[in-house]
Parts: sequence; structure tokens; C-alpha cells
Amino acid sequence: MEGPWNFIAAALFINFVLVRVVTKIITKPTGVGIIDDTLLYLNTQDGFLLNSSIVLALVIFLADYWMAPDSSSLTESMSPSV
Repeated sequence: MEGPWNFIAAALFINFVLVRVVTKIITKPTGVGIIDDTLLYLNTQDGFLLNSSIVLALVIFLADYWMAPDSSSLTESMSPSV
């Protein structure tokens, strides 16, 4: 398995940009509830950036491993049977 390293790197970069850069650019409430809630969530994630990055990388790696065509035995054992 080659590994999903390019997907993991892209996801970690996007996570870093969302948590660090976007919250520094948009500092005042916008008045739109879902955007304000998302920004509040991203602000709280700033202290947990390493933890969220590890979980994100692990989820992407395991999802790629599970969906890989050469891991048919794993897919068959975890897929629901009809």
C-alpha cells in the first residue's frame, strides 16, 4: 500500500489554516449563526491543534486502508453481509 500521505498532508494543512488563519482573519461576530458557531468551535480547537491533527491523520489513514482494493479480507470482514 502506497499510503494516503498526500491526502493526510493536505488535510493537516487545511486543518491548520482553518484553525489558525481563519480565526485570526475573522475576529468579530458575523451575525450568521452557523458561521459564528463554527468560528467559536475553531477558536476552541486552537489549543488542541496537535490532538485534532493526530486524530484527523489517523482517520484518513484508516479510511484509506479500509477502502484499499488490496485489503479485501479486511473489507469483507467489516462490511455488512446480505
